[in-house]
Amino acid sequence: MQMTKKNGVIWLVSLALLVTAATVLLSKMNKSTGSPDRLPVALRSFKLTNGWGYEILVDNKVYIHQDCIPAIASFKRFNTEAEALLIGNKVVDKIKHGHKPVMTVVEISNSHIHY
Repeated sequence: MQMTKKNGVIWLVSLALLVTAATVLLSKMNKSTGSPDRLPVALRSFKLTNGWGYEILVDNKVYIHQDCIPAIASFKRFNTEAEALLIGNKVVDKIKHGHKPVMTVVEISNSHIHY
């Protein structure tokens, strides 16, 4: 009976150490990859001669410079600053949630962007 309890304690301690080591390793991996949700993400609009665009900054560095409406077949600028910021905020949300910062034609259309 003594040996069974001793084996159970050894297994329990080993499992606890393994879980702790895995948790520490995963935590360090997430910090070293610089996941976007841990870095400051900012959005700013800019005026062009014939419309608007936006920039997304990650850790105070330009990550995306978008001077036209993304995903559509033609090269068109955003008509208003509000439209540029609307789509820019959607992209920021994707970045913060770990998704690719890509917009589709459907997302642009559903956002009522006029082009």
